[in-house]
Amino acid sequence: MLKYYLCAIIIHYNNIMKKYFFIAMVLSISTAFYVIDNVTDNYDMPVDSKTGKVTYKEVIDEPGKPAELYDRAYAWAKKYFVNISSTIKHRDKAAGLLKGTTRFKVQTTDKKGKKVEAGAISYDFTIECKDNKYRVVETNFRQVNNSGNPVENWFKDTNEKAKPLHKEVFLQIDAKAKAMIVSLKAGMKPLVETTDEW
Repeated sequence: MLKYYLCAIIIHYNNIMKKYFFIAMVLSISTAFYVIDNVTDNYDMPVDSKTGKVTYKEVIDEPGKPAELYDRAYAWAKKYFVNISSTIKHRDKAAGLLKGTTRFKVQTTDKKGKKVEAGAISYDFTIECKDNKYRVVETNFRQVNNSGNPVENWFKDTNEKAKPLHKEVFLQIDAKAKAMIVSLKAGMKPLVETTDEW
């Protein structure tokens, strides 16, 4: 009889331990997911789900043949960029395609609240023209003065002191990328011919 009670106690004890083990496993997995999610911060930037890169992409409807839209895009680029020859890396009028790389300086705020130079950010852009529409893509944002490190590296930076600086740079990237698209849209509009009425 004593043997029977001992066996029952051991079985009951094992069941309890299994339950505690299961709970501990669930908690550890939940904590792990929380930690991973907690250290990944994309700073509200648009991230391409396929490439994992900060990417601005837009398709704009605009009347015109591909060659005509290409001419407008190239004319815009010659006005928008300071050095068109070093900016445009590939152009193909037959394919309605323009590819280039540009850069801009960024600033951060030091401990005294003063704006200081923080290097430059470079990125690639593509303008593709089709019948009555074109697409612009801006991606591959990277640090010019730090071996070309992609800005996405900052997403998992756990240094709390560095996060405000990253945020400042990302805000400048966002403003610059959006400003270029706004300018392009205006430049892609057909010229309106005016008559000199008198």
